[in-house]
Amino acid sequence: MKCLIDGCDVDSKTRGLCPTCYQAAAAAVKRDEVDWGWLEAKGLANKPQHKGSGDGAFAVALKKQLAPLYEGMMDRDVALEALRQAKDGDGCTISEFIKEVDNGE
Repeated sequence: MKCLIDGCDVDSKTRGLCPTCYQAAAAAVKRDEVDWGWLEAKGLANKPQHKGSGDGAFAVALKKQLAPLYEGMMDRDVALEALRQAKDGDGCTISEFIKEVDNGE
């Protein structure tokens, strides 16, 4: 099957996108320009098709690492916004911020 993006004739691999279009979409999601739900609603990406989507080994490990940061916070979105603000404030990445928290800085 071809990539969902008009004008792209490369075979799709992930979420109905070719590797190049997927990387561009993932980068836009990472920059908080869009989210996967919006891309899916606009026909610019498919929902993930594999079983257990969102609960794979990486997702479980990430939740475990972030769990201490979420304690005492109202919800995940509040915690993520706090991480983004901390990142924006000093120019560190989220992983650097997590290391600082882990080290008690």
